[in-house]
Amino acid sequence: MIGFGMPDGLDKYHIYCEKAGVFDAKYIINSAGLNALEIAASFGMGQKYDLLPIKGNYLISTHQMKQNTLVYPIPMNPVTLGVHSTITTDGFVKLGPSAFPALSPENYEKLQGVKP
Repeated sequence: MIGFGMPDGLDKYHIYCEKAGVFDAKYIINSAGLNALEIAASFGMGQKYDLLPIKGNYLISTHQMKQNTLVYPIPMNPVTLGVHSTITTDGFVKLGPSAFPALSPENYEKLQGVKP
């Protein structure tokens, strides 16, 4: 996307794309993941939001289980979806994820940057 604009009095955006040309949209969904705020800021949007990267780890069973359904609990807080169980393609069960601040969007190591 090269740019967008919303002319006065209209309820839709004009999107200007290098390859796709110009088209209109009532909503724009920014699905840039960890770069979403940076992309939004480049278009003058999203200044009232902050990024809080959350990292989670999973516990994987050591042997195959007979579970054949996913289990999703009701979230207990607004930060996480709660610990749930999923089944891998080879029949093992994953429990998780845990949730703790990643301290930076590029923190991919287990406890990198986390102080006790």
